[in-house]
Amino acid sequence: MENFELTASQTQSILDYLSVKPSKPSVRYLNQLIDAHVRRVPWESVTRILKRRGTPVTANCPRLPAEFWEDAITTGSGGTCFENNYAFYSLLTSLGFQGYLTLNDMGETRGCHGAIVILAAGRKYLVDVSLPFDRAIPFHAYATTRRRTPLQTEIVQPLGGHRYRVTRAHHIRPDIFTLVDVPVSPIEFVERIKRDYEAGGFFLDKVVMVKAVAGNIWCFNSADTPYQLQTKGRNKSQVAPLGTIRLAQTLGTHFNMASAPIAAALSIVNPQAQPIPRLENAAVNAYWAFAVRRRWF
Repeated sequence: MENFELTASQTQSILDYLSVKPSKPSVRYLNQLIDAHVRRVPWESVTRILKRRGTPVTANCPRLPAEFWEDAITTGSGGTCFENNYAFYSLLTSLGFQGYLTLNDMGETRGCHGAIVILAAGRKYLVDVSLPFDRAIPFHAYATTRRRTPLQTEIVQPLGGHRYRVTRAHHIRPDIFTLVDVPVSPIEFVERIKRDYEAGGFFLDKVVMVKAVAGNIWCFNSADTPYQLQTKGRNKSQVAPLGTIRLAQTLGTHFNMASAPIAAALSIVNPQAQPIPRLENAAVNAYWAFAVRRRWF
């Protein structure tokens, strides 16, 4: 039977990793946890590429919360929207927060984005650490909500029928997703993750990394060549060109993630790129021992 819950010991290890102390559930504490998560845990496709490569049966691919957090603490990794938000949801529920998971739409694609709704102080709050939103966003069925945060300004507009348009103000890509405010059970959510590892699953063919770094949301996409780091925020964008030499090390330094898994994923999606690096130091050795345990190689 799949275990969807975190133990007390695991929860404390995660809080230590995020440098957040235990506290009673509140909106203020929720925002503290979100802020710590988005600055420590990246949105990235590296781990799902490696997990799929080393797991013949797709039903065994989902990285459930205990595995997700062990990977994060060991290598600085994260995950894409489904596993990232599910892992954070499991942390929140282990700390006493009440809420539920949702499956949401992007454009014409249905059920392609996972997010969280938390119930606190008699209100609903949208939580999405994968995009990332660095604060919980209150939303209502009868009024549009606009929330300015340190990273960006999000808007949640009711459309009727438990659907909400989620956008960013003053952004070159304003549309984000359509929130479908219908609770999804953890079992159903994991089944959706399993399907995402099958043929046609998202982000299995390119290395994408997104994280809040130094007050901006930075992104790398191996499908964009020549390689570059990009940040796209309020009415502005920055581009930092990247070379192919030591690409994984550069990305690892920027996103604070072990370079070995990044190099391995890059070599899978682009066999002509740099080969998987040799063991260079204790940190890389520790990663490879960890990867072998996971049977990724």
